[in-house]
Amino acid sequence: MAARLKAIADRGISFHNDIDPSRWPEAHRDTFNVVQRLKSTVYSDSDIGGRANILSSRARECQNDKLNEAEWRSRLEAFIFQRLDDEFLCRRCRGTFCEWKINDNSGPSEDCAVALFADEQTRAMCQCHHGSGPPPVKSKLFGYAQTGVPLDDDIASAVERTYEVPDRVYSLRRVATLDHVLGQKDGRQGHENQTLRESLPYSLYPKKERPLAFPFVLLESKSGTNTVSFDGINIQVAFVAEKMLRIQEQIRGDESSSSPLIWCFLHKGPKWRVSAGYYKPKENERSDGKTEIAKLWEGDITNSTDSTQLLRIVDHIANWAYTDHRKATIHELQQLALPRTPTITKQETSWKLQPLVFLVFVLVGVVVVGFGLFSWLVLFGLVLRMSHSHLRR
Repeated sequence: MAARLKAIADRGISFHNDIDPSRWPEAHRDTFNVVQRLKSTVYSDSDIGGRANILSSRARECQNDKLNEAEWRSRLEAFIFQRLDDEFLCRRCRGTFCEWKINDNSGPSEDCAVALFADEQTRAMCQCHHGSGPPPVKSKLFGYAQTGVPLDDDIASAVERTYEVPDRVYSLRRVATLDHVLGQKDGRQGHENQTLRESLPYSLYPKKERPLAFPFVLLESKSGTNTVSFDGINIQVAFVAEKMLRIQEQIRGDESSSSPLIWCFLHKGPKWRVSAGYYKPKENERSDGKTEIAKLWEGDITNSTDSTQLLRIVDHIANWAYTDHRKATIHELQQLALPRTPTITKQETSWKLQPLVFLVFVLVGVVVVGFGLFSWLVLFGLVLRMSHSHLRR
């Protein structure tokens, strides 16, 4: 444990259970404010189709039956993270949708509707579910893995292990525009003849054939009877969290308007924590940004109100992952790719061709006029010759 704590300190990773909102990084202030507003959400029978009531009921059953970690996870995880698992991009209309919400007519409670769906208003939602047209052509936006994450050599040597195995890590799936951009040539010096997919370590699993990139959610679970504290769980996830941030940071340049952000879900039985991981703002030009992991929410999901809040936070993160994380990632990758010839519209094409068309007309005119003048000169010469011959006779 001492070696792990020293390696965490050497990496500049710190944990904060009660960070003052004034210390939140400016780049993430609006995102964190939504979580703060969701903390005031109360349970109602119609809230998200009764899912919160189902979740709290399952949590009480797990607690009463004293289930182990694997049993807690099998009963709760897929249910809690269903929004991330069921978020799709429609390849037909390029809109997005969450499959389980299509037939869910219950709206959010009034006190969190504005906070939760502010991001959704900026999204192009799939229209293929409406009317009698063709159905959507689906591609999942997010995916998760439950396998070992290789540690950096210096950390592996210090803690005497080569892998950490978090319970879940959600990443963007390499689909549609994201996959296309990763396939472009890298425009950075020293990476000639490589695509971005080849030059960037964009995944936690470089040796795995997984369509996952730029991770953003980390989950670590413990049973309710486990004696480890939340501080102990923080120590367990520190290196994976820091590596996730570095994967996001590597594609950002000095002019980037976005900043790396990850989400850590930790739980011991029914008690859950949601923390955000980010780079601490630099205090001056000579200081380096360090990794901070700050708790934003904590609750007991045997309580229906806390279950409601947790599910709302997952909803919020799903919105953020598309509207902020995915779009910012694509934008940053486009800045790294070799410049491409911009797409030219029909109107632009007509204006660009006008000078060329004019030049062609001028050349044709010159040729025509020149040929006509030459023809007249030849004809005039023939007439003169005939006249001269007639006079000699």
